[in-house]
Amino acid sequence: GVDGARFKDLFLSGGAYIGGTGSANYLDDYEEGTWTPTWSGLSSASYLQQFGKYTKIGNRVFGIGRVTSTSHSGSGNQVQINGFPITSANNTVAFHHFNFGHTQGFSYTGFPYGYVVSNSTYAQFQVNNNGSLTNLVYPSSTTIDIIFAFMYEAA
Repeated sequence: GVDGARFKDLFLSGGAYIGGTGSANYLDDYEEGTWTPTWSGLSSASYLQQFGKYTKIGNRVFGIGRVTSTSHSGSGNQVQINGFPITSANNTVAFHHFNFGHTQGFSYTGFPYGYVVSNSTYAQFQVNNNGSLTNLVYPSSTTIDIIFAFMYEAA
């Protein structure tokens, strides 16, 4: 390149050093995509919406999603969302982040939270009611809906 001119596209056979030449500054992986979240632990579900998008930068995976079903069978089992696009790292010291934007159809008292399970492609959910932890479970057949965001370390 020269002053006042730009490259249209840049294709590299390896990675790029950003902000320095140390190994921590080497970016060798960037990826974007979609995925299809599903409920886990149910015998059946009639899905209304299944949406997932993610971006992987280095060893970090960021994404959003929504999974909605209008009916299902298998109430009482712990709520889990399957099908995350990339396996999470085996990290049991700092759990992988999962954030609810919206929930519908679940009954609980307390604060619901979730996390991407280490060395897996699914998230599971619990409820913290004044320090007492219980699993968030599927209700009897009714519309259930979760809108969410996540961030985790890739394996």
